[in-house]
Amino acid sequence: MTFPIRRSHVDRSCNAAFPVHGPAGGDARRGHKKLVVVGKVFYTPDWYELQESVRFNDLDTTPAPTLTILRASKAIQEEAEDVYLLQNTFVLPSGWRDMQPFQECEEPKNRATRKSWLFSSEAFAKLRHVSIAFCVRSEDIPLVMSNCSWAEQGVVTFGKVKTVNEAHAWAHHFMSNSRRIMRNHLTEFKALQSLGIDFTNAYCPFGSCRFLETRWDFPLKPVEKVRLVGLQSGEKEFILDDLVKQTVKTGTVLGDYQLDFELASS
Repeated sequence: MTFPIRRSHVDRSCNAAFPVHGPAGGDARRGHKKLVVVGKVFYTPDWYELQESVRFNDLDTTPAPTLTILRASKAIQEEAEDVYLLQNTFVLPSGWRDMQPFQECEEPKNRATRKSWLFSSEAFAKLRHVSIAFCVRSEDIPLVMSNCSWAEQGVVTFGKVKTVNEAHAWAHHFMSNSRRIMRNHLTEFKALQSLGIDFTNAYCPFGSCRFLETRWDFPLKPVEKVRLVGLQSGEKEFILDDLVKQTVKTGTVLGDYQLDFELASS
C-alpha cells in the first residue's frame, strides 16, 4: 500500500500506533474506519490548484487519513486498505495520469518519469469515488505549438489571422488527445460508483475559449452518479446537447447514472 502525497493538515490526534494484535472482526473494522475514512483524500496541492480549482475549498477542514496503520501486520493492512479505498473520495491532482499506478498501464516507451504513487494498484478493483479536473495543466499538453509542429506546416507568417487560427486548431487537437488519455485511464476503475469533474479551468490552451467537448463513450455503466462543477452560464445545456448527439451518433447507451450540475461562483 502507498501513501497520499499530502503532507499538511494532518489530524495528529489519532497518530498513536495501532496494535498489531488488536480487536478482531467488526470491532477491528470500526477501528480501521476511524483512522482511514475521512470523506475526501487530498494530495498536497500547489498554489495553482488552490487558486484554480473549487475542489480544494474544504481542504483545511478535512483531516488527513492516518495511514500508519498500514505498516502493521498484513492482515490489518488488507482490512484497512479495503476500507480506505471503498469509503473515501479521492481528489486526484492535475497530473494524476502521469503518476502511479496509472503509469503501470502505459507502454514502457510512453511512461512518464514521474513515479509518485497515489494509491496501490488494488484501487483499480476497489476504489469507488473519484474527483478530477479538466484543465490545460498537463505534461501532455504543450501551450500550443512547438518548433517541430510549425516545421510540419512549412513557411508561416506570424501574426496573421490564418496562422493564429491554425495554432488554435492545434491547441484543440492537443487537448482532445489529453482527454482521450484521461478517459482511457478512468476505465481502469472497475468498481467506480461516482465521478466528479471540475470544469472551472476548462479553457483551451490558448485561454481564448472554453473546451467542453467530452467524448462520453468511455464505460460509465458502473457509475451511479456524475457531478459536474465549475460550469458557466449556458454550459449545462451544451453538455446535455452533446450527450444526446453522441448517443444518437454511436447508438450506444452511455450508462444509467444521475448527472448533477453546479455553476461556478460568480
